[in-house]
Amino acid sequence: MGTNYKIILSMLGVVVFYCLSNKKEFNNKDAIKYERKRNKRRKYIELQRKPSNWY
Repeated sequence: MGTNYKIILSMLGVVVFYCLSNKKEFNNKDAIKYERKRNKRRKYIELQRKPSNWY
């Protein structure tokens, strides 16, 4: 079981590393678009959270 555990952990590490390296080669336009989308959603949620007399 111990060796199995190590193998699984190493595979997970490789997968995480691969994902991170892929993210760096992300299209800049796509990244900006995605960031904008996320920010819009975040702002909307924050607006909903704030009391109505805050404006």
